[in-house]
Amino acid sequence: MKKGKGNTAVSVGPGSTASNSSGTIDADVEMEGVAVINDDVFIDGEKIQRGKTSHTSKKTGKSYRIQWGKNGNVSVEQN
Repeated sequence: MKKGKGNTAVSVGPGSTASNSSGTIDADVEMEGVAVINDDVFIDGEKIQRGKTSHTSKKTGKSYRIQWGKNGNVSVEQN
């Protein structure tokens, strides 16, 4: 897999050595659903402000409950 925008690569080399490289998501990518990327929460492509406890998607009208934990842990549940 190529390194760069929107790509993630994990390769295992000789002797079971693993390496991980990642890229970024382009601003024009259309996402649907919930994604957690580098401690950031996205719902239907919209970045959710840290600490916000509920969100209604403008795209689908679905409601979500968000619980923020320590060390980047987050739980998102559809109501």
